[in-house]
Amino acid sequence: MRRPLAVAGSCFILVLLIIQLLFPAGLPDYSSIDGKHITVRGVLDRIEHKQSDDGIRTLWYVKDVQIYAHGMSTGTDETYMLGPDSAAADGYEAEIPDKSTILCYMDEDEPEIPLGACVVLSGRVRDFEGARNPGQFDMKKYYALDHIIFSMTKVNIISADTSHITPLNRLKNRLSVIRDRIGAMCDLCFIPDDSSVIRAMLLGDKSAISPDMKSLYARNGISHILAISGLHISMIGEAIVLLMRKARIPRGVSSITVVILMVMYGMMTGMAASAFRAVVMFSLRQAAELVHRTYDMATALVIAACLVLIEQPAYLFYSGFQFSFGAITAVLLILPVLSEVLPKLVAGGAAVTV
Repeated sequence: MRRPLAVAGSCFILVLLIIQLLFPAGLPDYSSIDGKHITVRGVLDRIEHKQSDDGIRTLWYVKDVQIYAHGMSTGTDETYMLGPDSAAADGYEAEIPDKSTILCYMDEDEPEIPLGACVVLSGRVRDFEGARNPGQFDMKKYYALDHIIFSMTKVNIISADTSHITPLNRLKNRLSVIRDRIGAMCDLCFIPDDSSVIRAMLLGDKSAISPDMKSLYARNGISHILAISGLHISMIGEAIVLLMRKARIPRGVSSITVVILMVMYGMMTGMAASAFRAVVMFSLRQAAELVHRTYDMATALVIAACLVLIEQPAYLFYSGFQFSFGAITAVLLILPVLSEVLPKLVAGGAAVTV
């Protein structure tokens, strides 16, 4: 059988799709605690800065949380552990799933706290709104893809413990510092509009892009170039490989080094679905060269898709996942046909356009 791994992976994706269609996973309802004041304790996993009507806002993503609800009928706080158990307070109940994250809207004057710190925060719950009409954007499902159960506003930091930061989070902190420094260099070298675009294309930071600029890219159908994807990973990765080989560094050392650097680059830019797909496919290509095997793009694509869906099956219905993997699938299907009809140069150019 040709491409057995790709066939097995495709069957896995098909079975997963059927299961998702027949037995769709329900979303927990937090409308009963919407607007209530709570205190949470968890690990600071990610920090983002996003453009809003009030300027640039700072967002904290807190995972592995425990929730304390105030105003109990007993006059005491009750702890809700994340897990399959339900929590009840003041007549409301909420199922809290595993691997849950809370999105916190922070004030600009909050102190800088490193990733991986154990934080205790208080704030007001804001439940995400689901789609009320067919075809309407479903904010609840969108955030559920990243296991975000609800958001918090008017957040106050009660305490922060930085004594148990893991090595992975220390690496994330270093990458965050590098990202901020590169962004600052872009701001110094370019005018604001150009700097915001370069930061988005190079670092995945879209916080400084103005609404007019976003609308301009959307109207011209080129918004995808602002997302970190295969174009960025392949260009940067291949450039590093070329430099290493020019420096006569052994193939094995250069392949392993560039894979590590691309994984770190993906982590620095947020590791979206498109970036994860590109990093996995690039890594498999380097691994194939390292063991002197032929690289198969279809197999690499299926492996990347399976890895994404194992972590979150709901990505099957996410437009970003569909466009990212669908574009590469189109290349695989169309390129052989074009190569027979048109010269190879034209076919290659068409594939890049796709």
